[in-house]
Amino acid sequence: VSFWHEAVDLTPRPALDGNTTVDVAIVGAGLTGLWTAYYLQKANPRMSIMLIDKHFAGFGASGRNGGWASALFPQSTATLVKRYGFDRAKALRDAMSGTITEIGRVVASEKIDCDWVHKGTIIYARSALQERELRAEVAATKALGIDALEWWDADKVAAESITRTFLSLGFEVVATRGTAQWLTARGLKVATINKVAEGRPHVVDAIINGDFAMIINTTAGARSVEDSRPIRRATVHAALPYFTTVAGAQAAALAMQARNDDASLGVAPLQEYHSRL
Repeated sequence: VSFWHEAVDLTPRPALDGNTTVDVAIVGAGLTGLWTAYYLQKANPRMSIMLIDKHFAGFGASGRNGGWASALFPQSTATLVKRYGFDRAKALRDAMSGTITEIGRVVASEKIDCDWVHKGTIIYARSALQERELRAEVAATKALGIDALEWWDADKVAAESITRTFLSLGFEVVATRGTAQWLTARGLKVATINKVAEGRPHVVDAIINGDFAMIINTTAGARSVEDSRPIRRATVHAALPYFTTVAGAQAAALAMQARNDDASLGVAPLQEYHSRL
């Protein structure tokens, strides 16, 4: 039925063998039925409750889910506000978000061993249209004060992945303030260093002092390129590996990880690979 069912006993409980009387009979032992029974029992422990299912608890769609819970809704927040007004839209979104918190509370209070982790939801844009729609949703939620959404561009997503890889390989990661704060907020151990314009000691001082083994310095816009000039100069003088694109940094991180996982892997110039074609 589901991957999750492999770890539990699916032996059906005995079927009803005749008439029976209970305070509440719930037909369908999926998530809705189980939660209803749970809260009824908590409200009145003396109440007799019967859950009835054709097969077993969690047989239907509830047992075929991906093991996650979210407050996603098939309408944008802006659409909800337009149709139902701000107060009702906010009440709906708050209630849906609150259900996720409530699941975590019950898991903790009932000591349910289900590897519960309360994080967040990531939605990827795979086309220009999807990007426009998601950017509009983020902007709308910020303007309305409903939900806590933030936009991650490709560089930010990659920065988190690259940082996790380097940390797993035993590197210490140092970043300028904004990047360091963003990565730290995602549970990564990252030290902070000043940009050149923020005063000494700054990143160029650290390069000259031999504090770094490699430099990743991506740029976007004329100002960013100009600010990175002293970093490039110091890095070249120090003969350090230097990556100016996210793709290059990702390739380096994955290559080092692969080399760490398989010591038999070697390094060869591109010309040698070309000669094998």
